[in-house]
Amino acid sequence: DPACDFNTGCDLYNGTYTQDGASSSTIVNGTLEAAQVDIMNGQLTVNGLVTANVDVSGGTLSGVGEILGDVTIGSGGTFAPGDQGFEIDGLTNNYSNWPTSEALDLQGTLDIQIAGANNYDYIDVRGNVEVGGTLDVSFVDGFTPFVGEQFDIINWFNGDGAFSSIDVTNLPSGFYLEEINGDQLAIRVEQSQEVGTPEPATLLLLGTGIASLLAARRKRRAVV
Repeated sequence: DPACDFNTGCDLYNGTYTQDGASSSTIVNGTLEAAQVDIMNGQLTVNGLVTANVDVSGGTLSGVGEILGDVTIGSGGTFAPGDQGFEIDGLTNNYSNWPTSEALDLQGTLDIQIAGANNYDYIDVRGNVEVGGTLDVSFVDGFTPFVGEQFDIINWFNGDGAFSSIDVTNLPSGFYLEEINGDQLAIRVEQSQEVGTPEPATLLLLGTGIASLLAARRKRRAVV
């Protein structure tokens, strides 16, 4: 692909920028303007602005920047937003076709790191979101959440679907994450409720006690 100075900007007009191979590119403060951005391998970190539709078929889209366009994360792709938020403004999202178009179609892996109650990765989407694929959540920097704590990871106009699986790292034993779809997509920390099975000896004592109680009642009823 053409060399781009991502600090000052890169204008490909109606062309396509392709991220391939094992290389990684970073947009720091500049703007990438193109008709299409294809991420096939490697990593594209957006901390500035991309004006294009973005398709991630492999590799990773990451950063805390903004995309003016629709974003598709395929089954082989990963989306890793930062803790300052990643913003997506779907270009095809307008009153004539809303809510049929997806500003974010997420069928790959969403990689979320949580370092605190107000310090975690998230996405703001001005448009519709279709959710699928895998949610990969890591609790980092020694942070341990409490039961009932909630993290809003995707803010949207409208959303549909659910993750097919949720993988969690560094969550205390007995805790799990519940996905909540409403005005946003959130995850909430819950605790497993395990009911112990009585031991055979306990069941025997319980049965003997009930039998004795019934026998005593019969004797009292027989007394005139």
